[in-house]
Amino acid sequence: MNETLHIKLFGMLQEKIGAEIELNEPVYNVSELRTVLEKKYIYMNGINYLVAINKTIAADETIITNDSEIAILPPFSGG
Repeated sequence: MNETLHIKLFGMLQEKIGAEIELNEPVYNVSELRTVLEKKYIYMNGINYLVAINKTIAADETIITNDSEIAILPPFSGG
């Protein structure tokens, strides 16, 4: 079970939600993290975002530990 997770947000998610959020709900892997975040932050539903764990893009099966560095990366656009 996790303690408080600190999650960094970037791009449009940072603008809508904030630069960092704290999550006190237990999550085991990235899939569970997505479920919890999308229930808590309805804005995240339908957005195709990536989750990075310890600076590496993570699959849904990637395990999250108390010391994981978590970042949420929304789709980027630009030229």
